[in-house]
Amino acid sequence: MTTYNLSPIGNGTQFFTAGGVVLAGGFLACYAAGTNTPQAAYTTNLGVAWATSIPLGTDGRIAGEVWLPAGVAYKFILLAADGITPIANASWDNIVGINDVSLSFSNFVATGLVPTYSSATQFTVVGNQTSVFPVGTRVQAVVTAGTVYGSVSVSSFSVATTVTLIMDPSESLDSGLSSVAVSSVSPLSTPSIFPGTLKTAGNFAVAGNATVSGTLGVTGNTTVGGTLGVTGAATVGGTLGVTGNLTVGSTVINASTGAISASAGFASSITGALRLGLNWGVDSAGQLRNLGATMFAACWSSSATQSSGNAVLFQTANGQNGSNFSLTTGTLTATAAGLYEVTVNLLMSISSTQAENLYFVPGAGTILTGPTSGAPQAQELVAGYPSGVGMKCLWDASAGDTLQVYSGTAFTGNYLVYSGSNIFVRTVG
Repeated sequence: MTTYNLSPIGNGTQFFTAGGVVLAGGFLACYAAGTNTPQAAYTTNLGVAWATSIPLGTDGRIAGEVWLPAGVAYKFILLAADGITPIANASWDNIVGINDVSLSFSNFVATGLVPTYSSATQFTVVGNQTSVFPVGTRVQAVVTAGTVYGSVSVSSFSVATTVTLIMDPSESLDSGLSSVAVSSVSPLSTPSIFPGTLKTAGNFAVAGNATVSGTLGVTGNTTVGGTLGVTGAATVGGTLGVTGNLTVGSTVINASTGAISASAGFASSITGALRLGLNWGVDSAGQLRNLGATMFAACWSSSATQSSGNAVLFQTANGQNGSNFSLTTGTLTATAAGLYEVTVNLLMSISSTQAENLYFVPGAGTILTGPTSGAPQAQELVAGYPSGVGMKCLWDASAGDTLQVYSGTAFTGNYLVYSGSNIFVRTVG
């Protein structure tokens, strides 16, 4: 037996024209949801049908009740007195009876496009479909593992449309990708204003600009197509991608596990503190990102005696640890092409008082800044007492290039390199 529920549209409602005049003699046309196929509503819960266009009285109201069968969805369109002309902004779709729980609706709409799997976060579709997948759009995908979700971070067209997603935690695309649907809820666009604190345990994506007057806390990834402005603190656990400007107030940005990227001409205005994890810096493209693990760190745990005269420092087998450093020759070797910052901290003494010249000698590669043989760093060493020496260089090296630290002045007697002396090298580009 069919069950009927009161319609949320039409019961006691007074309808008006777009100009605010009572719609006397108009009609409420009834259709199957999502179509223009007429579908009758009912006058009572006993199943007596109305005409598919229900007439309105002179007061703009329906002279009776409107009931809908359970499990059936409707579309309603308000028509003028001619029974043909629709009233502007007066249509309702996917309407079910009040308290009808036999139907459920998703805000995801099938695209009808056939996706081609590219990677765990990327797929392509034929043609220019960037308007279907704007940045920030929520995407529902059917894969081998089931149904997964993500947000569009990049949508670009060349030969085909390539869509890159920020996937929800622990979810990914796979080679079984068979269909994609998009949310009917529009992505956040320019401008998006969040008057207080914004926190999310997942990903945060905005197609345009985002302004957060409080604090921004995101456990996952943050993608902003325009400018991101945060008055308070911004904490991002994953990747922070901003196409426009990044403006942060009294702030800490903690993206130690991800990367900060931006388009050409990226500018940032940070009035507070910018705190990043170890090895963060500006690369050769001018982007602020995690530059990778420290290539080498050598530390001496006990003093080591060197003979008199010119010498290669740290040429000893006493207590060195680290990697990419030869104990025999005192030579540092670059494992890959890059720009390296080399810092030397010495605690040493000699048996006679004199000015000692210290400098870097590249076997290959170029010293861009820092003391070299042509412009060494002079340091007065007091006989018999430890003296601290610190210097730094910027070394542009290719894979396999070498670097040594020299004592340039011949002296009489021995010198000691003490415990606590170290060389620290990190990649900066």
